[in-house]
Parts: sequence; structure tokens; C-alpha cells
Amino acid sequence: MFFRKPLVAVTFTGFLALAIVMGIGRFAYTPLLPYMEESHLNSIQAGMLASVNYTGYFIGAFLAAKMRKSVLLLHLMILASVITTTAMGFTSSLSWWYGLRFASGIAGGIVFVLVSSMILAEVRRKSSSPYYAAFLYGGVGFGIFLSGMFLPPVLALFGGWEAGWITLGIVGALFYVLILLGFKPENRGKEKESARIKRLSKHEKQQLRRLYTAYFCEGFGYIIFATFIISMVVSTTDLGWSAPYVWAAAGIVAVPSCLFWAWISRLATLSSALRAAYAVQLTGLLLPVFSSSEVMIVISAVCFGITFMGITMLTISLANEAFPRQSQRAIGNLTGLYGIGQLLGPLAAGALIMIAPYSIAFLLAAGFIAAAMIQIHFLHQKEKGVRKNALREH
Repeated sequence: MFFRKPLVAVTFTGFLALAIVMGIGRFAYTPLLPYMEESHLNSIQAGMLASVNYTGYFIGAFLAAKMRKSVLLLHLMILASVITTTAMGFTSSLSWWYGLRFASGIAGGIVFVLVSSMILAEVRRKSSSPYYAAFLYGGVGFGIFLSGMFLPPVLALFGGWEAGWITLGIVGALFYVLILLGFKPENRGKEKESARIKRLSKHEKQQLRRLYTAYFCEGFGYIIFATFIISMVVSTTDLGWSAPYVWAAAGIVAVPSCLFWAWISRLATLSSALRAAYAVQLTGLLLPVFSSSEVMIVISAVCFGITFMGITMLTISLANEAFPRQSQRAIGNLTGLYGIGQLLGPLAAGALIMIAPYSIAFLLAAGFIAAAMIQIHFLHQKEKGVRKNALREH
């Protein structure tokens, strides 16, 4: 599926799509959660509502792994994300919230896999630079940044979480208008997708399992921070400025973070850059456990923001590079497993927070991130061994 527009324009369109379905559609819940908890939700319900969204996300990702690449489907799912985000502000029914967040998750999972596979295929066809992929995934951080920056003045002006959802839905709709101009495929007739799938060697299967395991652990661990950091700040600290700005700090560093990790991967390797990103994220998760100072909370948010999309970009790029003829399937399975982790993480953390301090939930998250880092360490060591053997043979 090739596009009429220049590669820069196509990548920017994907950037906006991820800003809508991920940065806004998925992550707007984090800065709005404390305001919703004040009148409607306890921590179990908050965790359930997050998990419903992630259930939809992994279902959408697994479905997308087997779908044909379709620009029409992409448009419909982006529009569905805009509608479900906006609709959250028009009801206070928990049942409706569950339905809307579930639908939003399905749309987000499908869009993420299709945008990743279609645009990365276009990038691979036209350029060898890793920076197009880095810019593409920066869209998630851009959406998070907008969520964190827009919400404090909107909530101060209109005085309710409802206005927050509606405002972000309107922002998403404006972005969608720009997307309508960008996602237009060339009419080259029906392109046949290769029927022959290259069988993986034993080594490749082992490496893919390590990647799958690490990404599942990342989904479980990072989402606990993403779901509960603002609630923890509001309930356990006394910040002198609005808590959503902590989320904005995570978002603003997430925008260029993929460019940074792409640069690191060029200096070293994808797997070594991925291992370093996990180490930084682990540090950020542990900081709020041992300190509730404003400086440590902001540094923690920055560590999270600079890594969570970098880890996604590096993982997807690693799968795309290692398994180019199975990239959509691998990306779909990775995203689905990530989604399962995201489903289980808030449920476990929500239950823990009912009986223990937030710090215990964050320690649980740190344990899963440490497990992911160990998997990538062994994957990296195995890669080094394979490269050494190849050099000896030459």
C-alpha cells in the first residue's frame, strides 16, 4: 500500500493519528482520573475502567494482525476514537464509560498496528533513515503533552472533567481533518500480499519469544505508572502547581524521545538501546517509591516520558528489521501482548492500592520492568554471540 504524498507528509499524518488514538484517546484518562475519582470512581473502578480500555486495545491489535491493510478502515477507526473520547464528557454512567473505553481501545489497537505496518513499510521502501519511525511515534507524546497542557485551564474555566473530555475530543476532530488530507493511497490495483511466509529458525523463534515476553512485561509495568501517577501525586503530595502539568512534563519529553533513542540505536544496536531505555524507565518508576518531593516526581515523569514510546519504537523496529516478511503479524502480536499486560496491570495495582500505599503498586511495576530488561539483556547477549560466530565463519 503506497501513498501519493511525500514520505514526510505521510509520516506526519501517522504522527497525528497516533496523537489522536494514543496520546489523547488512550492517555487522556490519566490526568482526568483524579477529577473523576472525586465524584464517581474508587480505585478498583478506576483500574477496571483502564483495563476495559486495554482489553479493547489488545483485541484490536490481534484483529489487526490478520487484517488487510486498508486506508478506509484506518479512517473509520480514527474517527471512532474521536467520537468515543468526546462522548465520555456527555455521560456519567459507569456502564456507558465501560462501553466507550472498550470501543476506544479496539480502535486504538487497530490504528496502532495499521499505522505502524503501513507507514514503516513505506519508510523501508523509500528511506533507510530510522528517524522517520522515531518521528512517527513521537505523535503519542505530542498527544499526551496537549492533554496535560489543555486540561488545567479548561478545568479551571468550566469546572468539570466533562469539559476536559469534550475539549480533547474537539482537538482530535481538528487533527482528523488534517489526516483526511494525508491518508490517500495510490491506486495501483490490488497488491498481492506474499502468500509464502518464511519459516523462522529455532534461534529466531527464541529471540521473538524474548521480545514478546519483554513487551508484555513492559505493558504491565509502565501502565501502572501511566494510570496512577497523577492520582498518587494528588493524594500523597502537596504540589504547589497543578498536578496535570506533571503529565505534560512526561508528554513534552516523549515527543523527541524516539529521535533520541533512534540516535542511540545508530551509535550502538537496537537491542542495546532498548536495554538502556528499560534501565532509565526502571529508575523513573522507583523514584516516587523513595521520595515524594516535587523535583523527584518531575524527574520520574521525565524518565517515564523519555522511555515509554522509545521502548515501543525500538521494539517495533527490532521486530520489523528481524522479521520483515512477518512484520504486520509480529507487530500485531507484540501489540496484543502489550495490551494484555496493560489489562492486568491496572487491575493488580487498583487492588493493591485499596489495601496498601501507592508505593507498593509502583514496586510491582518496577519488578515487571526489571524482568523485561533481563529478557532484552539475554536477547542482546545472544545477538552478540551470533554476530561473533558469523565473523568467524567469514
